[in-house]
Amino acid sequence: PPPAVTSVPAPAPAVAPPATRAAAPAPPVATAPPVKPAAAKAQPQAKTASSGFGAQLGAYSSRQKAESEWQVAAKRFKAQIGSAKHLILASKVKGKVLYRLQLPQASQAKARALCAHLKAKGQSCVVYHP
Repeated sequence: PPPAVTSVPAPAPAVAPPATRAAAPAPPVATAPPVKPAAAKAQPQAKTASSGFGAQLGAYSSRQKAESEWQVAAKRFKAQIGSAKHLILASKVKGKVLYRLQLPQASQAKARALCAHLKAKGQSCVVYHP
C-alpha cells in the first residue's frame, strides 16, 4: 500500500521585529576647496604688465602684519611706491606659513633700482623672480 500522506501544517513564518528605518544618509555638504598658500593674494592685486621680477620688502608671520608693513612703507616711500600695487603671497617655509610682501616691477632693472633706493634708506628689500 502506498504510504499515508499526512498533511503537516507549514511552520508559522518567523515574526520579524518591526522594521526600523535606517536613517537616510545625509546629503553631501559642499565645502570650499582648501586655499593653497602660494595662491593666496592680498587685494589689490597687481594688474600691471609684469616681467615676473619684483621687489620683496619682507616676509611676515601673518597677513595682517604684512599689510601693516605695506602701509608703513607706502607712506615712508610715497614718491617711489606709494601708489604701487602690492601682493601678499602666502608661502610655506620649513613648516610655517610666511606672508611675502611683494611689489611687481616691469623689469629686473627696475626691481634692482627700487631695491637699491629702499636699501639705502634702511628698508629691507630683495629682488625676486618667481
